[in-house]
Amino acid sequence: MQELTTKAKLARIKENKRTRERNKRLNYSKTRLISKEYRKHSGRKYKVKYPEKLEAHNASRHIKSPAGKQKHHWSYNQEHKTDVIFISKALHDKLHTYLIYDSKFNMYRTIGGVLLDTRIKHNCYLMMISDINHEQILKLFM
Repeated sequence: MQELTTKAKLARIKENKRTRERNKRLNYSKTRLISKEYRKHSGRKYKVKYPEKLEAHNASRHIKSPAGKQKHHWSYNQEHKTDVIFISKALHDKLHTYLIYDSKFNMYRTIGGVLLDTRIKHNCYLMMISDINHEQILKLFM
């Protein structure tokens, strides 16, 4: 897979935001329902493409999340499979908007290309993302 430049990644983020706004405005969530067969097929493709994520998910299933929180894996390496961060759903969705998965290292990168190879770096990036809005984040990395 071809690596995207930072500028191209930022352009993709902007385009995705415009698409989400358009879909919400046109009420596509009600009119364009995805079939069960399509969902099954896409789920299988995901499991084949990212087996390390499936392993981490299965390894951390016994860990209970606090009320209103979701589990976020900062690393999918063997030694970190059960090391999760608990964050709200809204923040989890926002965080994944600004993360890029690097399958070579089984870890995430920032949209600026910095590898988040420790839990501390990941938490710092998480705090930065939670404190500022979308436009400010794009200005930081442009």
